Amino acid sequence: MTGCGMVVDDRHMQSVLYVFPLADGGSMSDRRRRCVIDHNSRRAMNHSTQDLSPIAQLPMYDWPEVRSATNTLWRSIAMAFARHRVAAPKVLDRSIPVAKVWRSPNLLLAQTCGLPYVRHLRDTVRVLGAMAYDLPGCRAGDYHSVLVVHQAAGISELKACRGVRVAINSEDSYSGCLALDRQIAAFCEGPFFGERIPTGSHRQSIRAVARGIADLAAIDCVTWALACKHEPATERVRVIGTTNSRPGLPLITSRLRSDADCEALQTALEEAVAQLERSSRDALRLLAFVRKKETDYDCIVADEQRVAQSL
Repeated sequence: MTGCGMVVDDRHMQSVLYVFPLADGGSMSDRRRRCVIDHNSRRAMNHSTQDLSPIAQLPMYDWPEVRSATNTLWRSIAMAFARHRVAAPKVLDRSIPVAKVWRSPNLLLAQTCGLPYVRHLRDTVRVLGAMAYDLPGCRAGDYHSVLVVHQAAGISELKACRGVRVAINSEDSYSGCLALDRQIAAFCEGPFFGERIPTGSHRQSIRAVARGIADLAAIDCVTWALACKHEPATERVRVIGTTNSRPGLPLITSRLRSDADCEALQTALEEAVAQLERSSRDALRLLAFVRKKETDYDCIVADEQRVAQSL
């Protein structure tokens, strides 16, 4: 009688008993040996194996109204990755916090903002490029913010906003915070706004202005295009200006990936967007994928330094 068995204590899940035959003769009780393995260690090994799976997210413009188009875009990307022998998940992850995904060694593809990239992620990720959008005033692979006020506000330019309440989606957002501060630094030193109101998202910033909770907000132009189609609050606000153009939200991968890996990812992204069916391209306002270098985002570092000097 030969073989190997396993016994698990289901009540406590603490140990696993393996039974192996010995080469010499004797009874089964004489021939077997026991090897007890801590179950927690085994479970940790299983998790470690699972954690090797590549992670992909496209969270920045993933509004519910265009989620189907975002999913279609990902399927096109995943198929292009497969053609270039890059393993990819079947679906986008929407469960793990983005800040954790950005730092994961298993990161295959994600989208971040230029400000957290230059502040925190340069040693952790590699920049692949940015999407180009079919929007007025946007150079391929770049973007800007639009400055919005309430329809009834007697404000026609940013200089007239001294002392007002400004809605900020996040202090670590380039388009919703630093881009606006950089515009102000060009003509003002020291405090400018009366109050900064955190909202958590560009969409909530638009709503805050529409409801009179805030007087001004800077909105990423891609988000603004989505809002004009899907967010009723845009009917109660108007645009009074724009910020300077900067490189678009960087698509990133883990720093552990080689130059050859990144070349394959970039080529696949170019193909995926080019081959994306028309309705999804239109829903997302997508034109193309544009390759970017890490140094393209140095202008954001310069903007942050300029703002610091003006305070």
